[in-house]
Amino acid sequence: MMRIGLSLGAQPSVIVDAQPPQVGPVLEAPANLLSPEQTALSDLSSVNLRSNWTVSNGTLSQVLGNGSANDLRIDLAAPVIAGHPHVFTHRVVTPGTTGGVKVQFGGSGSAVGRLHFADETLPQLEYFAGSSVSGAYTRIGFNPNDDNFDAVLAEPALFDLSTVDPNTVACDVVLCLGDSNLSNAVSDYASQANVETAFDPRIWYVPCLRASSTFGPTGSARHVPQPCIEPVQTAAAAQRVSPVHACAGELVGWSAARNRPLLILSLADPGSGLNNTEDWRKGSSQATTGGRMYQEMLDMLAAVAALGPAHEIVGAVVSLGANDTTGADYTQVWEPIALQFVADLRADVSPDLPIAWLTVGEHFNPQDDRGTRMLASIERLDQDSGSPVAVAGLKTCRPPTGNELIPGDSADPHFNAHGMQVNGRVLGQALSALL
Repeated sequence: MMRIGLSLGAQPSVIVDAQPPQVGPVLEAPANLLSPEQTALSDLSSVNLRSNWTVSNGTLSQVLGNGSANDLRIDLAAPVIAGHPHVFTHRVVTPGTTGGVKVQFGGSGSAVGRLHFADETLPQLEYFAGSSVSGAYTRIGFNPNDDNFDAVLAEPALFDLSTVDPNTVACDVVLCLGDSNLSNAVSDYASQANVETAFDPRIWYVPCLRASSTFGPTGSARHVPQPCIEPVQTAAAAQRVSPVHACAGELVGWSAARNRPLLILSLADPGSGLNNTEDWRKGSSQATTGGRMYQEMLDMLAAVAALGPAHEIVGAVVSLGANDTTGADYTQVWEPIALQFVADLRADVSPDLPIAWLTVGEHFNPQDDRGTRMLASIERLDQDSGSPVAVAGLKTCRPPTGNELIPGDSADPHFNAHGMQVNGRVLGQALSALL
């Protein structure tokens, strides 16, 4: 049994028990409210094309240039429940070049989502918070902004999220702390083609968005929970692949066995570290950047505690070290600071917090063997390393080889889309082994 404590200054301390999965109810993923035939667009008896849409081989297109901007309407088997959050997903079969659509509830009033442009290749997800679902809507569909929307769409799906909503349901919480290799800032752009983890409504995340507050393409707002799919927003808004969703995919089953959704706190910031900018050093006096991300973590924990449900912090994944490489002896200038970071983290979050730490990649080795030496220092922290700085409850994991963003460039520590997601799975497996 693990005692998890969240102590935030003068605020009340939240003390919870994170127990291993029990035999009993398993949290099932919310079911698709559309029928298999509606999602496949194979039976149009409940789909009103309104003389403005066509269906061919399970794909949906707008009739172009006909002077109509009528919305597509899919009738629901039962009205949605007002006040329940929902998410609508679909797939872009062929991106277009012009126009856009909004996902729209109708009947008994309406609720309209954000504009999705025809040329978008991101995974398509529209989140309706419970506060925006003000009616018992009887249909859902696509509302074009003009008669020239030329993308081809498929696989509409709708989910009621009331059983997994972190605003009302207690979740397992995992901290995602680190640098660009745990963020969405430096990799390939996220697309339906390269995102490898399927959408699971039981996985949510809270974006940091320290540098931008909101990000329209993913409907993200600072410290506001939303359903998780790549690109997961971190400290700065971007559209590249991170390891976060893949990591969560390895952990959601463990949480579901505890009958709980999974909530990821996405706090990675490119360029951050323990030395140099000192972003992750608690109480650092470094100008501007010193302690900035550590304080962001405390601020986000306070925001999550303010949601109301008894969320439980069960672990952390970390990627730090790539921005701390120098010609110095890391046993003297880095390892003591890394140990202090772990001590501070466990003092402020939980004395037994399990931690999975991603090393730098084997390909990263700029001058003076800096990368190789950093990899070795990180691995000395592993609970099973046998080193004098080994930390109980901390596992390190190496990124699998062959996925560097710029092949052959030993000075670049980053990974391509596949590599980021492989790294995420490795992190999730390492943390899962500690739970």
